[in-house]
Amino acid sequence: MSGPFKFLDAYAFNDRKSFFGRNAEIDALYKLVSQARLVLVYGASGTGKTSIIQCGLANRFKPTDWLAVPVRRKDDINASMALEIRRSAATAILPDADIAAAIRSLYLDNLRPIYLIFDQFEELFILGKPAEQEAFFASVDALLASDLRCKILISMREEYIAQLQDFEKRVPTLFNNRLRIEQMSPVNLEQVVLGMTAAAGITLEHGPATAAQIIDQIREAQGGVQLAYLQVYLDKLCREAAATGTPLLFTQELIQRVGKLGDVMAHFLDEQTAAIEIALAPQLAGLPPNCVQRVLEALTTPEGTKQPVTRSELAARMLQLAPVLDAILMALEQRRIVRFVDGTLELLHDSLAGRIAERRSTDRKVLMRAEKLIRDRLAGYQSAKTWLAPEELAVVRPVLAQLDLAPTERKFVDRSSRRASQRRMAWIGGTAAVIALLAGFGAWAFVERRAAKDAIALASDSANTLSFTILGTLEALPGTELIRRDLLAEVAKVNEQLEGKGSFGSRNAGFWQAILEGDIAMAGMDAANYIKARRQFADALAAAKRLETQEPGNLMAGRNVVVALSRLANAEHALDNDQQASALYNQALAADRLRARRNPGDLPMQNDLMLSYLQLGSLEGQRGRLAEARQHLAQARVLARKLVAAQPGVLQALADLAVALQSSGDTEKLAGQFAAAKTYFIEARSHHAQMTLLAPQQMEWRRNQALVEAGLAEIGLELKDLDGARAASQAAIVAAQALQPNDSAPMLAAFYRTLAEIELAAGRPVPARAAALEAQGIAAAMVSNIPDDPAARRSLALAHRQSSDVERAQCRLDAARILAGRALVIAARLAADFPDETDYTVDLYNVHSRAAEIAHLSGDLPAARRAMAEALRLARAASRQLPGDRQIGLDLADLHRRIADLERGVPARCETLDAANS
Repeated sequence: MSGPFKFLDAYAFNDRKSFFGRNAEIDALYKLVSQARLVLVYGASGTGKTSIIQCGLANRFKPTDWLAVPVRRKDDINASMALEIRRSAATAILPDADIAAAIRSLYLDNLRPIYLIFDQFEELFILGKPAEQEAFFASVDALLASDLRCKILISMREEYIAQLQDFEKRVPTLFNNRLRIEQMSPVNLEQVVLGMTAAAGITLEHGPATAAQIIDQIREAQGGVQLAYLQVYLDKLCREAAATGTPLLFTQELIQRVGKLGDVMAHFLDEQTAAIEIALAPQLAGLPPNCVQRVLEALTTPEGTKQPVTRSELAARMLQLAPVLDAILMALEQRRIVRFVDGTLELLHDSLAGRIAERRSTDRKVLMRAEKLIRDRLAGYQSAKTWLAPEELAVVRPVLAQLDLAPTERKFVDRSSRRASQRRMAWIGGTAAVIALLAGFGAWAFVERRAAKDAIALASDSANTLSFTILGTLEALPGTELIRRDLLAEVAKVNEQLEGKGSFGSRNAGFWQAILEGDIAMAGMDAANYIKARRQFADALAAAKRLETQEPGNLMAGRNVVVALSRLANAEHALDNDQQASALYNQALAADRLRARRNPGDLPMQNDLMLSYLQLGSLEGQRGRLAEARQHLAQARVLARKLVAAQPGVLQALADLAVALQSSGDTEKLAGQFAAAKTYFIEARSHHAQMTLLAPQQMEWRRNQALVEAGLAEIGLELKDLDGARAASQAAIVAAQALQPNDSAPMLAAFYRTLAEIELAAGRPVPARAAALEAQGIAAAMVSNIPDDPAARRSLALAHRQSSDVERAQCRLDAARILAGRALVIAARLAADFPDETDYTVDLYNVHSRAAEIAHLSGDLPAARRAMAEALRLARAASRQLPGDRQIGLDLADLHRRIADLERGVPARCETLDAANS
């Protein structure tokens, strides 16, 4: 493994003779640190930030000019900083000394300015806890407020720069002195290859042409080159050349044979893993397969970054590997894959972490997500005392035996399972008691033969009515699928006991089983589950129509047809088959009208009719058929008010009225009639407040309350009532936080984005950035939990776009460009994957529009024109997909105006919002 190249190690002070291509960046950094007490260095992974500091900057100083104190986070950045300061000190520093006292003592020992250098600072946000972060921010604030000769240099990956918002609150000068390390230009890269090979005594067959060929082989899809990968590639060439007998000559044929970088990295990991497994083969006998890969994955986050882990933590999670763990770790260190730093293990470079993540199987990704879920919940248990929820246990249980968990983590899962089982048995016990009572009544009825027929009918009707009422109640509660299935099974047994398998009650239970299975599939919220739900609902509809044909006078049979039609329409709507959904809703409405006319005094039938009007009206509003929507929703409101008046004190009737008002508000908002929408939302809000006060356990009502507040926030933004919008937005967030995490996360991400937009409109950049970062964090967690979920990916793209808006409003154009670029990558992928989804097209043209504005403000007019032209093309495509859409029409008009400004040469000025108003 020895060779003339650094491989994945960063360049250090003694490597200056072989360090090329970064003179401009070193000069700029030296100037910054000479003038400022706090400097931020950022750039993409693999751009060589660490080498620029450790080698380039270090060699610009004389030994008497500075005392460098490098700090890595390890387990805690504050403890690591204290340890490194004490290591550099000649005079013992008191254990209780604060940071200022410790630095003052260190300075008096050396009489040189102290440079605290925090490398890979993003680890504080990837792995650190809020308390750790806040303590560090306070230490930096204290140092900058002192008169100490101490400077602070922070280096981090640029994709985490938006996480610095809380840091900036404590240290407003954080971004004043910053340097972005760009990827090297082709010219500089060529000089680096020529310089490095010459320093190693290696000849390139065709000189610069061979250097260019090497660069082409390591260039990534987006056009950049990671310098760490260049080291790996040159090392591979060096070893392959030695095998051919010409170790000091790189030829065109050699480079072609070695191939692309991706092959080299994959081959390197495979090669080293296999070599370790062969060397340790006798010790690995009888152990799980892929032992080395499992160790490597434990040092890699699910996102594909390095994850420092102590040896004891690793041993606790990998008890099965205890006999060989130290041998594996030693072999990984010898092969320059892993390094030990003060008892902490970590991969040598993020580039390896990314490749390890890419090599994970789908099954392994599932296991790692389950492990992360358990560890996150266990960490939260210490403060919130919350256990794994039933739906989380459903993810964990099937793979529990395969997870690498510490004993404390397994104990946490076991205790969560026991608590969930106790709650489930309590539910089942209660419903089983009701069923047993009804079954006993049925047995008694058989003894009384003369009254048997009437008693059986009564018992069957009571069993079904009561049980399906319980089902309806449980449906609103998450994680009750198993209970609902058990209840249906008990109902079927009672019906068979009462009247035999051919009874209406028994056959009706089968209908409801199909409805239940469809409902559970709908909760999956993806196309595959919606298709499954559609099949179940279609089966339920067929069963309901058969029962209605067999017993035409049976009211329950007729109602089942309407239930199945509505459920099937819901599935079609979820699959974007809105025309088919509308036809099904109309069929349900026609059936309900007929039933209601025949039974005008029957309140449940009137309620069914109101719900059919409501469903159809809501759908037509979303389709843009506003006249039809208003007509149906008006009928729904009239019926809902009558039902409330006829049933004083019945909260469900009030809830239905609130939903009708809410849907009316949504429709008017879509039409741009914000004053009318506000009136409906305010009335709905008053009803929701009353219902939540009387029944706080009803999560569906709380969910609707959150949506109404969010609607009022958006309307306040449109009407320029920013104080009202802010209050409504904050109320929406509070309401959503009371919901289950799976339900609340998408809502909270959207609500925080709205709050950020409101704060920007009010000229308050600090709270705007805080809200945007909340949205970004929630969306990132959603994507981490379900990486392939398009809704989660879209939420993350929108969060990045909102954060970009915040940064642009503060004239932080570098950060704004980075965030817009992230949004663009996700939005473009979604638009390509779902070309018929207008929402994704709209998202994409909006991101291009933002990119154009950032380029215009940066003075890059060609880039601004290109981005604006692409935004216009996509907006026109969206307009063809949804002709007559009000918002798309407004966006098109705005794009034409901005393009005209560009062509006329209207200058763009970046005017920073007044942070003092925040």
